[in-house]
Amino acid sequence: MRHLTFSAMIALASSSALGCGMLMPQGGGASQPASTQSSAAAYKVPQESKDAVRKQEKTAYEASEQAEDEALDKREKDAMKALNQALGKVASFPGGPLPESSSTTALALRKSPIKVRLEPVVDGDGKAVGDGNYFQLKDSYSERV
Repeated sequence: MRHLTFSAMIALASSSALGCGMLMPQGGGASQPASTQSSAAAYKVPQESKDAVRKQEKTAYEASEQAEDEALDKREKDAMKALNQALGKVASFPGGPLPESSSTTALALRKSPIKVRLEPVVDGDGKAVGDGNYFQLKDSYSERV
């Protein structure tokens, strides 16, 4: 019986030693991360990858530049249209009559018996809306009617 107990103990000890060995890191433990770090520092980015990234950045830059140019052209076109309408060179709508220029209209308003004034837009409490940046045109004729 003693022999059986001794063989059972040897089997138990060898299986526990084998299990502990499986839990240990392979390859010497602390020496492996140092070799991993040195191989990571020695990695060179291929020239094809660099060229591909540069090409993508150039394409994105050109697309954004083109979009900015288009937006600037649209704003310039809108400003020229508004200026031509103010000068009376372009109708307000297709097929419409040419309006008088803004300066001619302002002079005619000054000569008329109607009193015109700009007043700030106010809320119900009498305070200026938008820090006084909004104005409304008031005239003496509209107030009488």
